[in-house]
Amino acid sequence: MSEASTTRTARALDLVPFLLENQGISVEELADEFGITQMQILEDLNLLFVCGLPGYSPLELIDMNFEDGYVTVSDPQVLDKPRKLSKPELTTLLVSLEVMKTMANPDVRQELEDLQAKLRAVLDHKPTIDVVVNEPTDAKLDEILQAIVRGCAVEINYLSAHSDKESWRTIIPNRVYVEGRHTYVESWCITSQGERVFRLDRILAIRKSDQAFSAGVERSDHEPGDDYLLFVSDNARIFIEENSAVIAHTAKISNGYEVLVTAIDQDWLVRTIAGFGPEIAVLNPPALKAALSGHLTAIRSLYQ
Repeated sequence: MSEASTTRTARALDLVPFLLENQGISVEELADEFGITQMQILEDLNLLFVCGLPGYSPLELIDMNFEDGYVTVSDPQVLDKPRKLSKPELTTLLVSLEVMKTMANPDVRQELEDLQAKLRAVLDHKPTIDVVVNEPTDAKLDEILQAIVRGCAVEINYLSAHSDKESWRTIIPNRVYVEGRHTYVESWCITSQGERVFRLDRILAIRKSDQAFSAGVERSDHEPGDDYLLFVSDNARIFIEENSAVIAHTAKISNGYEVLVTAIDQDWLVRTIAGFGPEIAVLNPPALKAALSGHLTAIRSLYQ
């Protein structure tokens, strides 16, 4: 099973600051800390050993020693600080901490609130708006901005551009911005448990929500956030390369790959698979197979 280059790069960026705080740690303990094999951690260390700043002489490379089975770093170059959390990571932590507060005793709850305040300061919930115009959407925009300031959730009735269907969603707005002729709301969607962007003019209605944060909601079979197992032929490898952000695992098999796709909209996935023809096949779940079959049947009917 291959490992995404982005995953390995992120781990490499975390390794050096961790080693600086844990000088002399054994390779075995280091592998356990990062949840990988000793072979993988040795490959990461060998990679870091030849990384550095332009010039790439011994003076500009990361200097470390691990030949005796214990790892020490004497010159980390510029990788001496932990990498910053991304916006989705920060939002996920805020959601998780809010859920933990509902189960914690008062003393621990105060500590969790203090940590939330620090994370919100890093996330910076201040709305950023490039253009604001006097349109009927201003009332909805005001509701969104108030939710951002309060750090709370709202419920929106949204008209999807993909399926042309209305649905109620519970979201935690993070940012408002204008791109082209439209205003967008960047949010954490509690309903689909992921970061989503909504076009303001497609929000048909908005109302306050008592659900500030949520660990999850009951969903019907294989809505966004579930896993999909696909066979991707060698000829369709570009699908893996272009969608690595939503691919959890990839395993090489005869004439192609088994690919586990997670946290993606099923309608989008059906249309994408259809575009590759026989080069991509659905292995699981049956619901995705049925959706793909229905989509292809509908397309064929247009040409009859």
